[in-house]
Amino acid sequence: MKENCENLHQRKIGVLGLGRMGGSIASYIVHGGFTVVGFDPIPERMLSAQAHGVIRGRSAADVTRTADVIVTSLPSSEAFVHVAEADLIPNATEKQVFLDMGTTSAPQIRRLGKDFRERGAFLLDAPVSGAPGPGMRVFIGGRPELVRICRPILETT
Repeated sequence: MKENCENLHQRKIGVLGLGRMGGSIASYIVHGGFTVVGFDPIPERMLSAQAHGVIRGRSAADVTRTADVIVTSLPSSEAFVHVAEADLIPNATEKQVFLDMGTTSAPQIRRLGKDFRERGAFLLDAPVSGAPGPGMRVFIGGRPELVRICRPILETT
């Protein structure tokens, strides 16, 4: 499990959902010294993220196949469930870590967490309160060792 999170600054971080929240999170992660590949289906959001140093991914599945740790900031529980089932879980690799920074319902997170574990991957539930930057709070649930290892990503936001 540590292999995909060790030396995080040498690994690619994926960000899916580059709206106001996700775009800001991606920008902070880039400015924290990480290589970030991102995707959003809305072209203007993609262009804005690229202007902040985010590498353009071709799709959610492409970002999942490219990055070691994937951060999602999607607009609803339904959106996360759809993307997880269609793009993330089918393309997840062993020891890959997914951080859902949206507000996905607890029953769905638990169900999807099992699906990720069946692929050998890990899902951390990390909803936020406040805007990215000073004052933003992340409430994170998942394996403590993964939270500890992946904490440098969260500390950039």
